[in-house]
Amino acid sequence: MKLTLKSVRKEDYKFLYKLLKQRPKDECISHCKLPSYYQHCKFLNSKPYVMNLIVFEGFTKVGNLYGTHLNEIGIHLLKKYNYWIEKIIIDVLVAAKENNKRIYFNINPKDKRFKSLLTERCKLIQYTYENLSP
Repeated sequence: MKLTLKSVRKEDYKFLYKLLKQRPKDECISHCKLPSYYQHCKFLNSKPYVMNLIVFEGFTKVGNLYGTHLNEIGIHLLKKYNYWIEKIIIDVLVAAKENNKRIYFNINPKDKRFKSLLTERCKLIQYTYENLSP
């Protein structure tokens, strides 16, 4: 089976929220507490990404791939489809090289699985710290 990508539509918001809810805390970087579904929809409606795609295996939604204005890439898959993560990383890196683009994977440092896949193909360039009391 192969993967395909389609732009996120409002009909995909429930799937994206399901994906967000199943994400372990060590994979979260933009929030400490799960937002409500309403907050999630409001965030998505604000169009925060330059690229926001649903990942399909056949006709089944299996994940999300997005890119920020700073060329940061985010990849999140339903747990049972995590075997695709390495292929997606490689495909993103190949596309970036073909387009002569520098990209960044912004991940939670506790995400050991993603970190191990990136250290083979990318270099660590910074640590980012967040204040403890917003």
